[in-house]
Amino acid sequence: RDQDPDLAIGIDLRRALKYDIVVHALLVSNLLRRLFRGRVQKVEHVFRKFDGMVEAAIARSRDPAFEGRDLITCLVRSRGEDGRERPFTPSEIRDEMCMLLAGAVGVLATTMSLCMRHVADNPAVRAKLEAEAEEVLDGRPIAAFDRKRLPYALAVSRESLRLSPPAFVEFKQAAEDCVLGGYLIPKGTAVYPAPGMVHRRDEHFDRPHEFLPERWEQPSAQDLPAHAYFPWGQGFRVCLGKHFAERIMVYFLASAAQRWRLEPVSSRPARPEFSFAGPYRLKGGFRVRVVRRA
Repeated sequence: RDQDPDLAIGIDLRRALKYDIVVHALLVSNLLRRLFRGRVQKVEHVFRKFDGMVEAAIARSRDPAFEGRDLITCLVRSRGEDGRERPFTPSEIRDEMCMLLAGAVGVLATTMSLCMRHVADNPAVRAKLEAEAEEVLDGRPIAAFDRKRLPYALAVSRESLRLSPPAFVEFKQAAEDCVLGGYLIPKGTAVYPAPGMVHRRDEHFDRPHEFLPERWEQPSAQDLPAHAYFPWGQGFRVCLGKHFAERIMVYFLASAAQRWRLEPVSSRPARPEFSFAGPYRLKGGFRVRVVRRA
């Protein structure tokens, strides 16, 4: 933030990474690099810009007088509990930042688009979200400590993830023979749970097809079975970005409600577009009227 970065760096970095991964995966990568030299130069420019930002932040964090508490500073100064483990290398810190920034752009942007669609389609939810933002923020920019003071924004994000989880299906593989719902699942079988279908089961959620954030404010929400709600996956391989994404969703919802009101231009329901390995998308996006709040 103190380097005044280009706000498009996350999107640029994600595109550069995808291009670089594809090129390296192909056997004719050297030929492709020569044929598409202009594209390669753009990718290298993005990497140099990003690396320069990270290197400057690392140098700043190594200054004992610097009192920042950002993630790079935590990684630079981290040590094992016994003091014997080596610190993170600059290359390792760079890779952590690269994956965090690039991974947070695509899926999270799509997830927030769907969330804002749900808010725009439910005026009562929108009004309650605006009222909470006004009371808690009182006209000031949001701060990190506000997360726990915005329970309704968190409820809105969780309800959106219930109806529109980041992935249409998830991948599991049976580690041993087991029986589920009366069906034998042999060891080694690939299983693809669909969170959006499970999240709409009426034995776990009252009025499951309706957008009702208030359900997450009830004590009963704490008693849900472990596999009744799993937008970030479940078990040993749950998404490592879960808590990071929840924070971003709460901050974004409250900040947006504080400044803007989204009014849908059409009452026609949004049509989801499914991707077997990727997140839900809104087919054709959705058109809204953006109104600046007083």
